[in-house]
Amino acid sequence: MTTRTTISQANIAPSTFANDTTYRKIFIRILSMLTLFLVISYIDRVNVGFAKLRMMSDLNFDDAVYGLGAGLFFITYSLLQAPSNWVIHRVGARLTVSALMIAWSLTTIGFFFIQTRWEFYILRLILGAAEAGFYPGMLLYLTYWFPSRWRGKAGAVFIMAVPLAGIIGGPLSGWLLDSFHGIKGLEGWRWMFLVEGTISLVFGIAAWFLMPNGVKDANWLSKDEKAEVESELSTELSKMQLSPYLPNGWTLLRSGLLWKMTGVIFFGAIGLNALTFWLPTLVSETGTQSPFAVGLLSTIPYLFSCLCMLLVGTSSDKHLERRFHIALPFLAAAIALALSTQFQTNLVASIVLLSVSAGGILTVLPVFWTLPSTVLTGKHLAIGIGLINMIANSAGFISPYMIGWLRVTFHSSVGAVFVLSGAMIIGAIIVLTIPKRLR
Repeated sequence: MTTRTTISQANIAPSTFANDTTYRKIFIRILSMLTLFLVISYIDRVNVGFAKLRMMSDLNFDDAVYGLGAGLFFITYSLLQAPSNWVIHRVGARLTVSALMIAWSLTTIGFFFIQTRWEFYILRLILGAAEAGFYPGMLLYLTYWFPSRWRGKAGAVFIMAVPLAGIIGGPLSGWLLDSFHGIKGLEGWRWMFLVEGTISLVFGIAAWFLMPNGVKDANWLSKDEKAEVESELSTELSKMQLSPYLPNGWTLLRSGLLWKMTGVIFFGAIGLNALTFWLPTLVSETGTQSPFAVGLLSTIPYLFSCLCMLLVGTSSDKHLERRFHIALPFLAAAIALALSTQFQTNLVASIVLLSVSAGGILTVLPVFWTLPSTVLTGKHLAIGIGLINMIANSAGFISPYMIGWLRVTFHSSVGAVFVLSGAMIIGAIIVLTIPKRLR
């Protein structure tokens, strides 16, 4: 059984480091592809937030129906993450990712045809199942290419696809809602799902031809470059011993550290999913009514998030410190979101505070995902990432549904926002209890 423990760069002799030029080549090729795929995935997941601006009145849905439908995605998404990650580890990334992308693109196209809330619910459940293996699988995939000293930057760029999806998807979805409305007598949101699903289908087919399973399959690396990377990865692995914090195997379920990591990302997911699915609504409540204008304004928090993710991810790698690089963004996001309730009708103040909140919560993700790979390897890393993500992403159901229910019940977003802020503060507290020696 492969085992692993904490590690720092001091554990590995400098001579075993692969040339950084090689990693930069890998960085450009692999991260550009994965980031594009995650952008597509995220647009198909959250475009329902823009469809909501028109779909609810067209189909007689209320906020509770929308919140439940948005959240149902995460039921199947959570349940299937660990098994999907195991499939990627066993079958390979190329086949698995291509199949997943084709499946979720066809499901997205299916929203073109919905008429009832039950069809909406069912398609959201199917979409969650189709996307379940992609995000955690690609976090695992990065460990096939990068040693610890590169994973903070690699993770930050990959997860930067989340705000990039907002930057690209917001204006695109808003434009499709406005420009395609009435074509063939159909609503613009139906065309939005059809067009965006078709784009995903094209890239799902392309993934089969673009995606190598690992270093050995990368025909754009020379034999020497492959040998260098494989040597560093194997040397790093061989220097590690059984972790005193997180045992392998079934004892994962008895590990306090596992549950702390799960708690951190659970409360992070509560904040992220609330912001993702309700940001268009929060922006529109400032008085902006045009879907295209809402889409453009929604890009500002995501643009700011990209800058925050790069700066904090690079700083975390440089100092080999994770806890405060997670806790401080958590607190910033919580405070800014709570303050936003005092400026709901002030467009400039709302956008500034929502930007700080988005920047904080999105910055948590790439730094957090460096932690599991410090104590797990191989199939245990695959299962561990899937298990943490599976449990944590139950927050994806709780968060949108809770906001929808509170809005319908109390006719205001204020109570829900304070609950979300409190959740992020709890996440910051939990991460500070994780042993600081983890690198």
